[in-house]
Amino acid sequence: MLKTSNLLIFVTSFFVGLSGTLLPGPFLTITIAESARHGVSAGAAMVLGHGIAELSLVIALATGLSRVLGKDLVTAGVSLVGGAFLLWMSLGILGAALGPLDPFEGGQAQAASPYSLVFTGIAASLFNPTWLIWWASIGTTYVLSSLKNGVGGLASFYTGHILADSSWYLLVSFVVGAGRMFAVGLVYRIILAACGAFLIVLGLYFLAGGARVLVKMLNRNMDAQDKHD
Repeated sequence: MLKTSNLLIFVTSFFVGLSGTLLPGPFLTITIAESARHGVSAGAAMVLGHGIAELSLVIALATGLSRVLGKDLVTAGVSLVGGAFLLWMSLGILGAALGPLDPFEGGQAQAASPYSLVFTGIAASLFNPTWLIWWASIGTTYVLSSLKNGVGGLASFYTGHILADSSWYLLVSFVVGAGRMFAVGLVYRIILAACGAFLIVLGLYFLAGGARVLVKMLNRNMDAQDKHD
């Protein structure tokens, strides 16, 4: 039986990754907001953090994490923590939208530590419930399949996937960051306010989803206890 070539793994993981990356979500929203606040370099720092998070997860999945990633308790925990994180991020973004415009005048980016933006990229990935769901299903399948080709197959998968992510997010960051000098005043505030509002909606949605999973688990345990009694 012929094994899938590493080149095919790379190409398919790139296009599958791109199809998921193009969908609007928390990481894209935060990347847009941070690029508007801090310029083009913010996107690069965010992508680096995203890459670190995904490399860590790929290694973890390859070494056995896939057995627990899809459990209800994990899903509920990530949804609740992720929802709270998105609400916290929205406060900072909305605060920038309502705050003074002095740092933005003349197209000058606000100073930001690259380390804090890398950490934001890591956190925005790890605390994104949709990211977990993707990796618990499609991502896990790809990791286990690519492992049939050994380390080379796993490296081909990760390289194709992260290239898809970084290409899109860097493009978005460049467009937003480079165009920030033209988006003065009200337009700038609207961009940040829209991002903040979207994160609030997503945060509440994920909190509600996590709560539903916990209630379902509680009801299931109560039913099991009643049958046992």
